[in-house]
Amino acid sequence: ALLAGTGCRWGEATALRASDFDLNAETPVVRISRAWKRGERGGVYPGSPKTRRGRRTSTIDPTTVGLVRGLVDDRPDDELLFVGARGGRVRSQNFTDRVWQPAVQRSGLAKRPRVHDLRHSHASWLIGAGVPLIVVQYRLGHESIKTSGDRYGHLLPGAGELAAAS
Repeated sequence: ALLAGTGCRWGEATALRASDFDLNAETPVVRISRAWKRGERGGVYPGSPKTRRGRRTSTIDPTTVGLVRGLVDDRPDDELLFVGARGGRVRSQNFTDRVWQPAVQRSGLAKRPRVHDLRHSHASWLIGAGVPLIVVQYRLGHESIKTSGDRYGHLLPGAGELAAAS
């Protein structure tokens, strides 16, 4: 729900701590300031997000707030929000194999979406709702609006009609 509701990357979401959320603000937010990185020797550590603009504060809709509130309220500020069965970070491959793929299979969907497709869906929903591309860029943490435009520009609703009428 958090991935679909914010468009953050897997490595960003799974590096979040309770202190990264302000769910009681007038407009609730999550501050994305770290992501899991691979070390030279194969280890994983928390580092900066993928791009410089990846450090961002994103608003959270009421439905997503309701879904994450219990996790945030029950965790000490410095602990990871999402943890595996043994209390450590949630590994992408384990989640995909044990949770995501079985859920996709049970859904009966003809296509087999990846976890990362939740990020693309989020961006598509924003563009479909008329959110300006510059806001989508900021929300996704893209370094350049060119990245956002190249990936999602074809989804801009009525862009051809708007251009013809100008």
